[in-house]
Amino acid sequence: MVLDAMCGGGVRAVRYALEVPGVARALATDLDHGSVEVAKRTVELSTATSRVEVRPTGPPQLHPNPRPNPRPNPH
Repeated sequence: MVLDAMCGGGVRAVRYALEVPGVARALATDLDHGSVEVAKRTVELSTATSRVEVRPTGPPQLHPNPRPNPRPNPH
């Protein structure tokens, strides 16, 4: 399994799962819930739905050095 932390749109995780020999699965995570939703849609549109899992990273308070999100939330 490959971990794509801070996955953004999830394209890298899909490419790992489909193009890298020996990679059977990929896990895509992000702190930003908007990015997680985009990554889920990316996986849905790909042929890697059974090989890529997308989930949000835990709440910021669990991280030792939380930082504000530099990207404004468009919603």
